[in-house]
Amino acid sequence: MPEPILDAGLLAPLDHGSRARALTSDAAWLQAMVDTELALTRALVDAALAPEWMLGVCDTLADASALDLGAIAREGRGGGNPVIPLVKHLGLAAERVRAGASDHIHVGATSQDVLDTAAMLVADRVCGELADRLGDADRGDGGGCRGLGERGRYRLVSGHCGGVRRLARSRLVGRVRLGPRVRGRRGIRLGGRVALV
Repeated sequence: MPEPILDAGLLAPLDHGSRARALTSDAAWLQAMVDTELALTRALVDAALAPEWMLGVCDTLADASALDLGAIAREGRGGGNPVIPLVKHLGLAAERVRAGASDHIHVGATSQDVLDTAAMLVADRVCGELADRLGDADRGDGGGCRGLGERGRYRLVSGHCGGVRRLARSRLVGRVRLGPRVRGRRGIRLGGRVALV
């Protein structure tokens, strides 16, 4: 039985109970890492490097809440990140679905690949929510973004979110690969390379 996880927003009280908290919680990060691992496995099936039956296993494993978040967090101390125990727990869950399924989980990826890609998924989900709320505010229907200020600020934030979302969507599996040219000072570091957003 998974232990209860308390994420009350002690250091971010303005987020307590908000959609922002839900989109960036430990559970949201775990879901993004599971989504990453399963996207990788599905890509292996598409490339004929994993058996077709793994698609059904992936569908069964898609809900990260079935995993023990507390145990994964505790076990992550040993390797310095949560991906190592996630792969163990996901592999055990895969074996419960079908014998031999764990052989096709986390193939050809590093822990950093999974964390980087999960970060892009979380960013995409947060920016999607923000863009929706900014759009609501811009249309004047209230939308939960009252007080954001001028249209210029809307354009600035939505422009940044659009860049992050495009980057996230273009790199769902594996490390972020970017061109060698980087201009400006608004870069973020992803997967050992720099990207402009």
